[in-house]
Amino acid sequence: MKVLKMVFIAGVIGFLGCHRTTYPLLPPSDVESISSDNEIILLWSDVDNPHVVSYRIYRSDRPYGYFELIDEVTTNSYVDRDVVNGTTYYYALSSVDEYGNESDLTSYPIFDTPRPERHNQRVFSYSYSHDTLGYSGYLLSEFTPVRMDEGDFYFTYENGVPMIICAPSTYIQDLGETEDLTDINWAPEDGWTQGRVQAFSGHSYVIWTQDNHFAQIRILSITDEYMLFDVAYQTDPGNHELSISKSKTLIIRKTGR
Repeated sequence: MKVLKMVFIAGVIGFLGCHRTTYPLLPPSDVESISSDNEIILLWSDVDNPHVVSYRIYRSDRPYGYFELIDEVTTNSYVDRDVVNGTTYYYALSSVDEYGNESDLTSYPIFDTPRPERHNQRVFSYSYSHDTLGYSGYLLSEFTPVRMDEGDFYFTYENGVPMIICAPSTYIQDLGETEDLTDINWAPEDGWTQGRVQAFSGHSYVIWTQDNHFAQIRILSITDEYMLFDVAYQTDPGNHELSISKSKTLIIRKTGR
C-alpha cells in the first residue's frame, strides 16, 4: 500500500513519525538533468550535512500534482532508463538522514524529454559523388542517408568550401565548437538561417525541420569525399529540448512506494 504525503514549498503536511532532529534537513541543490537516448541522467550537489545518508528520486508525467517515488540512492547521480524517447518526464528529489527523516522535495521540478541519437553518421559530398557513389542527403527522422533532394539537408562543396544545404522550409544555425551532443541543451528561439551554412569540423548545428522537429548534428570530420557527424533528433514535435532541462518553481505532492 502506498503512503501518501503532501509536500508544499512553504512547509510539510504529512505523517512523519521519525526521530526529531535539531539540524535543518535540506533537499539536494543544483539539480540538473541530461537528455540522452532512451535515458535521462540526473546530477546534483550533495547536501552539506553529515547525517544525510541517501537521496530519494520522485517522478511524474505532469509538472504538478503527485510525484511517485521511483528509487533511493546513496550517490549524487541517477540514470532513469525506464523512459521513452519523445516523452517528457518531471522529477523532484529529497534527502534522507540516518534516522529516516526526509527533507522537503526540491522546489523546482526538473523536466526532460529524452531523444534518440546516432553516432558516426556519414554523407558523401554531392560535388564529389553526384549521388552515384553514395547519398549526400540525410533524413533526420529516419537517421539515414538519402539522395540529395530527399533529406532535411545535404552536404556539398561550393568553390572549394564545404557547405550544408537545407531543404526548403528547413532552418539551421551554427552554434560553434562543442565537445559532444550534450553541450547543446535547447534549440534557440531565434537566429535561424534558411538555406545554407559553411560546415566546420567540431561545430554543432541545430536544425529546425519543415515538419517542426528540432535536431542537432555535430561534425566529427570533413574530407573531400564525405562528412562524418553525430546526430540527436527530438521526436516530440515543437519541443526544443535537446540535452539539459530547464526548471520551474511549482507546488507538488508526492506519493511513497
